[in-house]
Amino acid sequence: MKLEKGLSCLTGTVLAFGIAFGIAFGGVGCMITAFHLTSADLTEVGLLCALCAAAACLCFSFRRGGLVLLAALALLAGYLVREGTVERELEALLYQISKFYDGGYGWGTIGWSGVRLDGYDVTGGLVLAAAAVAIAVSWVVCRRKWVVLGVIVGFVPLAACCVVTDTIPDEGYLFLMLAGQALLLLTQGVRRRSAADGVRLTALLMVPVLLASALLFTLMPRDGYEIRADSIQQTVLSWFRQLPFVVQDPEGGLTVSIGGTAVTRVNLAAVGPKAKMRYAVMDVVADSSEILYLRGQSFDVYDGMSWAASEESSGEDRYWPDGNMVRGGEVSITTRAVQSVLYAPYYPAGGEWRNSLEAGMLKNTERVRTYSFIWQYPNEASAYMIRWPETDALLERCLELPDSTREAAEEILAQLLTAPSRSYTYAEMAGIIGNFVRASAEYSLDTSRMPGDETDFALWFLKESDTGYCVHFATATAVLLRAAGVPARYVTGYMAEVQGGTRTTVTADKAHAWVEYLDPTLGWTILDATPEDPEAEETEPVETTEPVQVTKPTIATEPEETTEPSETAEPTDSTEQSETFTDPTEGQGGTGGTGTGGGQTPEWLRKLLTAVGCVLGAAAVLAGQYGIRRRLRSKRMRTGPNNKRAVHRWRHVCRMAKLTGKKPPERLEELAEKAVFSQHTLTVSELMEFDAWLEEAGQALDDKPWIQRILIRLIWAVE
Repeated sequence: MKLEKGLSCLTGTVLAFGIAFGIAFGGVGCMITAFHLTSADLTEVGLLCALCAAAACLCFSFRRGGLVLLAALALLAGYLVREGTVERELEALLYQISKFYDGGYGWGTIGWSGVRLDGYDVTGGLVLAAAAVAIAVSWVVCRRKWVVLGVIVGFVPLAACCVVTDTIPDEGYLFLMLAGQALLLLTQGVRRRSAADGVRLTALLMVPVLLASALLFTLMPRDGYEIRADSIQQTVLSWFRQLPFVVQDPEGGLTVSIGGTAVTRVNLAAVGPKAKMRYAVMDVVADSSEILYLRGQSFDVYDGMSWAASEESSGEDRYWPDGNMVRGGEVSITTRAVQSVLYAPYYPAGGEWRNSLEAGMLKNTERVRTYSFIWQYPNEASAYMIRWPETDALLERCLELPDSTREAAEEILAQLLTAPSRSYTYAEMAGIIGNFVRASAEYSLDTSRMPGDETDFALWFLKESDTGYCVHFATATAVLLRAAGVPARYVTGYMAEVQGGTRTTVTADKAHAWVEYLDPTLGWTILDATPEDPEAEETEPVETTEPVQVTKPTIATEPEETTEPSETAEPTDSTEQSETFTDPTEGQGGTGGTGTGGGQTPEWLRKLLTAVGCVLGAAAVLAGQYGIRRRLRSKRMRTGPNNKRAVHRWRHVCRMAKLTGKKPPERLEELAEKAVFSQHTLTVSELMEFDAWLEEAGQALDDKPWIQRILIRLIWAVE
């Protein structure tokens, strides 16, 4: 008896190992091939995955084995944390997967160490993922727990491959994982009722499931799949275009206006890690190829923790370049949704617009989406001198700094401007300060927030932070310029590199911040001290389309407005924001296919797993009809009038009598006839007589040989 029990336990452990290993290794294999993880050691992953599955199944086969496994995992986790290599490999795995998501949706990448992780070994991270899946599935199988946990955890690696369209896993790993899931689902009901029957059913179905999967793949190869995504997409888009708040861009894309807020204050204390957002904001067409700074709004009040627009920044601004200007050409801008500000290139021709600035921006009072400017630039060879009045509120605002900030900034300037300040022109001081700020830190969107005990954003960035992006560099530049006696203000907008006569799509990740300083010979002058993004060439391609003709301004009728995206803006007025639907696969490399980084699946394994598909399909149909029929019968027997429930119970009694050879008592037949032919309503106690006999019949069915018992239950859908 003990020998039989031991063999049964050993057989169950082996079969549980097969299911757990198939699901875990198939899942990580899908990740390796879908995300092209070339640095992964597939052999090492497979061996460690098998070891984890075997250890989990062995431990969960004993009563206290779970505690042993938990203690072993705690010791192993402590060692891995102390050693540190696996943590870095897990970070590399998350980073390389998030790069695919970032390329499609602009969600940003995951990484916390600051180390370059491209091509880094990800074996440790994959082993951790496989171990988690193997342990969860082993617990479900060996302890006869609810199958939902095993299914959900087992599908996580495959679900990671379904977020973007070109992460296609290799068929071999996919069918290996699906075969394991199929066995888990098909045997769950029997396994929960009887461990021995579950082991026998698993052994009985293992080969048919593998053969069905392989046959299914043979009959329906991936090359013959018909992709219906385009037709579905067109149906959805045609319905979406009918909504009143949807507008269409020049290329046929759709934009939806969503209520938002206007920007009157930039909260620097909230500036932290930032993800690149690649949805389209506007389309720009220029006569010539240029790098355009499209000015949105300026801020002239700095208090150490924020930028704000003062009252002096509204109305007339007399310091824009006016005389001795050279015509540069025409710029046409079409925003994807109505925005509250008109984005102007440097420098718009015609001086009337500068008299209508509001909070440092040119308001879009006519609610247009398409408009154009004639841009120009100063002729430095024949510059003129601006006459500054003795008192000017705007210039005073652009020189103000908190006392502590000015003192610290002057200490920095004392090391930069070694000669007397009067010997420098404004342009020379701007150049020195810009070069200093540009070299003070590396460009990175993954820059942490300013600590809560700091009181000045610019000083913290210059003295403490090693990284930053445009907000940091522009703020520090403006502060140092003010400390040097140069009027300066903080400006937000977009920077776009356009090709002459070609429509360029400007995306949200082109949002930028820079500085305007006042040069007495030129007026307001751009100073951009932000260094180049080292990853710009590979992650920020400029999207252009065929040459188009500049269009005249048109009036839009959309009921809502938007402002440029700003995650640090604080609301005051009610305007709007915009969000654009774009191709989520744009900017990604590779086509998926069978993948690399682990090698192709062996041909013999591919053929074997192909046959599993067909068996899997047949088994799924068999299991599906079993569950549906059993549920329907149970519903008929448990709902409705008592007499009707008695009739359904009697029919089930007759079926069980034929299957088990057990004759029902005459009393049950009399109750069934009474329920049909008399006016008597059966009581609950009389219905329970049917249930009592059915329970005895179920026990009689358990005495039959296990193969016959399983077939009867699957074919006749009886419990």
